[in-house]
Amino acid sequence: MAYLFETSTGRMGSRFMSLQVPPDCFRDMAQIDWSECFRRVFIDPVTGSISFMTPSASHENRSSSSDLVMMSLDRKGFPVQGMGSTRFRGPGDREAEPDACYYVGVKVGRYLAAVEEGNEALDRFARETPPDLVLEVERSHADRGKPSFYRDLGVTEMWRLDMSENDRDEVAFLDLQAAGGPAPAETSIVLPGATPAFVLEALALAARRRYEELDILLDRLLLDMRQARPAIGPDL
Repeated sequence: MAYLFETSTGRMGSRFMSLQVPPDCFRDMAQIDWSECFRRVFIDPVTGSISFMTPSASHENRSSSSDLVMMSLDRKGFPVQGMGSTRFRGPGDREAEPDACYYVGVKVGRYLAAVEEGNEALDRFARETPPDLVLEVERSHADRGKPSFYRDLGVTEMWRLDMSENDRDEVAFLDLQAAGGPAPAETSIVLPGATPAFVLEALALAARRRYEELDILLDRLLLDMRQARPAIGPDL
């Protein structure tokens, strides 16, 4: 019985750990609640790996900045509900905790209805309803199975945020439900008109608490969206 344990450090300073488990032991290992000991757990029976991450301050800064941007959009009438690093279970014992994830549009109304019903209804809603958008910060080799996991879960879109070799932030959009499998996208599906450059600018403003400039940027996006689609709101 052989277990392969690997460690690495991401470009933002986070520590990644990956445990390669023999097939005959994987199901038992997958039943352990690894989230009691580690954060950002990804269980992938396809590759036989269980991966963990200890996020750095720089890593968490990007996640919290994303929440600030999305909350600002919600305040402006574009329905968004953050779900943080909720742990999602997919087909075949696969599990993952994104760095951030969000319901957008009609699912927000259903989420709020579940909140009114109580904790049991809310937990059931989260189990049965995939988010529209997931954010993954700082790539590692253990992330290679995440796009297919989120696709199978039913997530619409994934944003991958990392640092380039010259220490500048970069973001890529993935259309998870594209024909033939997850595919790069030039503009966002769940946030129509938003580009990677827009997202990077919004995150930078949020990280620095430059809220007036962030509001101007978001208002411009929402105006473009209204002109393209007059009814922005719960029907999205």
